[in-house]
Amino acid sequence: MLIPDQPHEFLTEFLPTQYAIDKRYPRTDTYPTVLEIADEGAWTIQVRNGALNIEKGRLNEPTLQVGVAADAFEVLFVARTRSEAARHGRLRDDTRSVFLPFFVDEKKRSLLKGQRDTLALRLKHDGRTFPVLMTPGNHTPAEPRATVSLALDDFFGMTAGKKKAPMMLLKRQLKVGGDVGYALKMNGLLS
Repeated sequence: MLIPDQPHEFLTEFLPTQYAIDKRYPRTDTYPTVLEIADEGAWTIQVRNGALNIEKGRLNEPTLQVGVAADAFEVLFVARTRSEAARHGRLRDDTRSVFLPFFVDEKKRSLLKGQRDTLALRLKHDGRTFPVLMTPGNHTPAEPRATVSLALDDFFGMTAGKKKAPMMLLKRQLKVGGDVGYALKMNGLLS
């Protein structure tokens, strides 16, 4: 399984192959999400007419913006995918599920409606912490209203639907700083 290192090839060549085989990805039209990778650029992600479209740049008014540093993209997406493919010869559903938050359906759109505030995820892996910022609409990412900190494997469990935020809070697998209510409300974006 060839997994590109560069964000553009990863997003425009590799991700569509995963979309094609994973039936959990939506087949109905979704609203545009912009993935901004620092020092690399932005890509607009959207399902139209049953096909995954990923285009370089901010091509539409986004419903959601996701911002990540280049080194975080490498570790969270590329390296994790490569490691799993090398170990198992394929990607497990949990790993492919990390892309589900990029697909904004009607349910997620209604969750985002009227929201302006940034949610920060702090994903911990191999002794490092990688921030991911999620900002509704075309608003400028700002100081996060809430920050959710958790291990990368737990994040994968959440996006796969195997772990739930309230239970993770009780078990102290997930920590929230700032507005806990906002963080729990925005939890709906992660599946």
